[in-house]
Amino acid sequence: MSRNAATKITAVSNATAQQIDTAGAIVYANFTGETNVEKLASEWNTRGLPEGLLPGITSFRTALHRAVRDVETRTTFKRKHANGWVVVDETKDEAGASYEVACRVSLSAVNTPVVEPEDHAQAAKIRERYFYHLSAMEAADTSAWIRGTLLPFADALRLRENGGVYFVPRDTIDVWRSMAGAVMASSSHRLFEIPALASDDALDAILDAVIVEARAEADAIENDLHTGDLGARALRGRAQRCGTMVVKVERYEELLGRKLDDVRDHLERLSAASVEAALVWEMEDDDACNV
Repeated sequence: MSRNAATKITAVSNATAQQIDTAGAIVYANFTGETNVEKLASEWNTRGLPEGLLPGITSFRTALHRAVRDVETRTTFKRKHANGWVVVDETKDEAGASYEVACRVSLSAVNTPVVEPEDHAQAAKIRERYFYHLSAMEAADTSAWIRGTLLPFADALRLRENGGVYFVPRDTIDVWRSMAGAVMASSSHRLFEIPALASDDALDAILDAVIVEARAEADAIENDLHTGDLGARALRGRAQRCGTMVVKVERYEELLGRKLDDVRDHLERLSAASVEAALVWEMEDDDACNV
């Protein structure tokens, strides 16, 4: 989308939105603190949302990293080693700075934190923070999950080149509100929504965003196909991506009342080419196995 396109979408109040035709809503967020994963799952299930959209749990190694990070100070810092982390104390005097390994932190065979020596002053805090991080998503994690999973599920369009502000069409706004409600109920994050007027300028801006996104996806897939390095599974994955983008284009064609035949046809051709390449790869693989 061009830098000025987002400014063409007119935001209106909720009261006005009930009286006029709206294209959807402009959404954005303010992320602060962590998201409680267990609370999120409960809120998600209460709202009847697809379980497959829930984020995966924080990995054991990531939780350990964050637990050690939480005990860092200006004179105590972490360093990576083969099996985990070391906590290093820095001491400064007239002769300069000296460093001493205060403790070593790693994971046991059953993925519990091991602090050596066990009686180190920060051992209890490291263990407590480790289990805390296993049950919490940091703000950056939540932001990435919303961008990578929830907004695509709602067929949202990015309105700024660097992200942050998105357009959600009216036919998916209810599920977006439900997902946003679950996130806010399990965190201190704020997800905002402003109804968007279905003016000619707004429709032009949305159309522009659809075309930019669809062409970018098509270009990426076409480049992948031209490399010739993809296996059958990856090729079928590219075909699925084309199909997903075609569905999104068709949804916006209906919303906008405008046809995007060139874009849709290009994606469908790429999908067919991906499937054909996958079939050829599988046949060649079978022939090689039969030699």
